[in-house]
Amino acid sequence: MTKQRFYVTTAIPYVNGRPHLGFALEIVQADALARHWRQRGAPVRFLTGTDDNSLKNVQAAEAEGVPVRDLVDRNAAAYAALRDPLGLSFDDFIRTSSDPRHPAGVERLWRACQASGDLYRKLYQGLYCVGCEQFFTPAELEDGRCPEHGTEPRLVTEENWFFRLSRHQGRLAELIESGTLRIEPASRRNEVLGFIAGGLEDFSVSRSVARSRGWGIGVPDDPDQVIYVWFDALANYLTALG
Repeated sequence: MTKQRFYVTTAIPYVNGRPHLGFALEIVQADALARHWRQRGAPVRFLTGTDDNSLKNVQAAEAEGVPVRDLVDRNAAAYAALRDPLGLSFDDFIRTSSDPRHPAGVERLWRACQASGDLYRKLYQGLYCVGCEQFFTPAELEDGRCPEHGTEPRLVTEENWFFRLSRHQGRLAELIESGTLRIEPASRRNEVLGFIAGGLEDFSVSRSVARSRGWGIGVPDDPDQVIYVWFDALANYLTALG
């Protein structure tokens, strides 16, 4: 009988700063899980890495007065260097700005979404929090401020590419309710189902080159846009597999 295989991953952190205790806790926990399944004889692939393409990284470099590449390389190296002092056993470390697997995989994902009719371009205006790297509706703010950072989001108007998330609402609910897509613990599963039931809206998956300072993975065949950092970064779990 074929043994069950395990793919253990972590969130990949922004590299606008050096590693902090929260990430150290997460990666040690992931390492313990990977070691547990290896000791039971299961094939395990343990991946971690860094999210290099955020606007937060650009702003951190500007504040420090250094090139973005220099800041990103320096801080990403600090994350990779956690391996020895924390005794980590990860099999792979991916960097979204420099690993050749990543932009090629992101472009393939983008073109697949485009071919399926899931991408379209439109003019958009919204309240944007750089700290969260996302748009908020007025109802999602607390006294007009980001609930996470306590800052006032900037009003941004630009033409971006959007992903048709709304068309997948029924299918996503079906996959989770049937157990095909497992979310644990149950409280988080119910939270996600409640979010889906509230209605899924299409969301922006690109940013203008001007606002992103040209940092990031370019939108295929559209030189005026770069791919939104979360659409890019979250693909790392696929692109790291080649």
